Amino acid sequence: MKRMLFTRVALCCLLCAGVAQEALGTLEGRITRGPLTPVERLGIPNSAPVARARLAIATPTREKIATVESNSRGEYSVRLAPGTYLVTVISPAGAFNRPNPPLTVTVKADTPTHLDIRLDTGIR
Repeated sequence: MKRMLFTRVALCCLLCAGVAQEALGTLEGRITRGPLTPVERLGIPNSAPVARARLAIATPTREKIATVESNSRGEYSVRLAPGTYLVTVISPAGAFNRPNPPLTVTVKADTPTHLDIRLDTGIR
């Protein structure tokens, strides 16, 4: 009897977890920095990916939800509940060591939301 009750509770928890998992969306993108040189040349990239950049994700009331780090290609991905979020690059700092301003993004359920971020180096 106890074993059957435990099995039912475990199955119910797994089903609830599956339903909650389906309702999530994905926020993904790439973080680059640029310009790298003051003069842009045709056919030569003037930006580079930012490896190990740290992003803070918060609600519009600035309640911290998650922190994510970019890979060696500057790419990041995080699963979030549907809603509107503020995304801030907390490391590295922006040009002249200024904090990076937050960006607003809306995530939808079962849909990837793409947000590329370019950090200004201050080179002109």
